Amino acid sequence: MDETRAKEIYIIDETLRDGEQAPGVFFSCREKIRLIEAMEEAGIDTVDVGLPIVSLNEAKNIKTILSRKWKINLAVSIRAKKQDVDVALSCGAREAFLFTPVSDIHLNYKFSTTRAEAEERALQSVEYAVSRGLVVDFVAEDTARADMDFIIPLFDRVARAGADKIIICDTVSVLTPQGIRDLCLTIRQKMKEKIRFGIHCHNDFGLATANTLAAIEAGVEYPTLTVNGIGERAGNASLEEVVMATGNLLKIKHHVNTDKIYALSKLVEDYSGIIVAPNKSVVGYNAFRHESGIHVDGILKNLETYEPIRPEEVGRDRAFVLGKHSGRALVRRLLQEQGIEAKASEIDRIVADVKREKESDSKGAFQFMKNIVEVFNQKHLGFDERVFWNIVNRVINQSRKGEQKGMASRYLEDNSSLYATE
Repeated sequence: MDETRAKEIYIIDETLRDGEQAPGVFFSCREKIRLIEAMEEAGIDTVDVGLPIVSLNEAKNIKTILSRKWKINLAVSIRAKKQDVDVALSCGAREAFLFTPVSDIHLNYKFSTTRAEAEERALQSVEYAVSRGLVVDFVAEDTARADMDFIIPLFDRVARAGADKIIICDTVSVLTPQGIRDLCLTIRQKMKEKIRFGIHCHNDFGLATANTLAAIEAGVEYPTLTVNGIGERAGNASLEEVVMATGNLLKIKHHVNTDKIYALSKLVEDYSGIIVAPNKSVVGYNAFRHESGIHVDGILKNLETYEPIRPEEVGRDRAFVLGKHSGRALVRRLLQEQGIEAKASEIDRIVADVKREKESDSKGAFQFMKNIVEVFNQKHLGFDERVFWNIVNRVINQSRKGEQKGMASRYLEDNSSLYATE
C-alpha cells in the first residue's frame, strides 16, 4: 500500500458557502438549518455555513444557526481581515476558513498588492484569529498557480502562527490529477512544519473529483466538497462522487452514511434550483436504470456485471426500462412476474413492438420541457436586469429627493429671518 495515501478522510462540506455562490443560488436560514440537519444525519464531518461579511442579514442568519446545538462541526468563511474575524466571533463561530489569494495573478489583478504585503496581512489575520480562540483553516486561494518559493515559507509561517489546517486550492481547475498529486506531495515534503492539509478543487475541465482523489492519494485528509457538485462556474468536487470513490475504489475510511446521500442530493436540488442531470453519477435519475438488453440480461444473472455501486448503498432503487434497446430477458422477466407464460415467438413480437413504440415517440414533449427549463434557468440562475434598473431608479430617486429636502431645510435655516413672524 502507498504510504503517502491518507488513511482516513474527513469531509468538509462547502454547499452552503461555495455552492451558494453558484449564480442565482441562495439558501434561506430555514433551508440552511434543514440542510445542516440532513448533513448531520449523513455523517459529514464539518460544514462551512457561509460568509458572515456578505450582509447584515447573512451574519444574523449565521448567528442563528450557530446558536443551536449541533453534533456536526460548523465553521464560517472569512477574509484575511481583522474585521472579518470580529464579525465571525460576534456570530458565535469557533472555526473559520480564512482565505487569501497566493498566486501572483490574483495578488496583482485582484488586490494590486505585493507578495510581502499579502503575507503580512495573512499572518496578522491568522495570529489575531487564533489569539481570539478561533480554530483557523488557512485557505490558499489559487495555490495551483502560485510560486512554490513563495507559498512554502508562507505555509510554514502560517503553521507556526497557529493555523490548524492548510487548504490547497485549484481555484480555476488548471491541474490534472498527476499535477495535483505532485503539488500536494511537494508541499508536504518541502514544508518544515507539520500540519494537516485539505484540498479544494473546481470543475472547469470536469476534473474536480479526479483531482480530489489524487490529493487524497497524496496524503490530504480534508477534501472540501459540495453536494451535487454545485458551485461557481462549473462547480466543485462532488461530495457523492468523492465519497463513493474513496470508499469503494481507494478503500479509504470516511464517516458518511452513504444511504443518506440521495436524500441529501434531492434536498440540495430542491433548495438550490439547480436540476441534477439524469446522467449524473450516483444521484442522477439514470444512474441505476438499465435499458440495454445486453446489460439487463447481465444484471439479471449477476449484479456485478454492470453495477459497480449497489443502488441501496446510496439510498436508491434499481430500475429496468423498456425502450428501443430492450431485449428478451427483461420482457420474459416481466411476464414471469405476472405469471404469464409466453412462447419464444410471442416474446420476440412483444420485443419488436416495444422497440417500434419507443422509436415512434415524438420529441415534442422534450422540446417543450427544454424551453421551460431554459426560461427557468435564465430567471432563477441570474437576476432580471429590468428588476435591477427598477432598483437603481428607486434608490437614486429617493436619494435625490432626500438631497432636495435637505437643501430646502438648509435654505429655511439660512434665511429664517425672512420668514420670522412678529
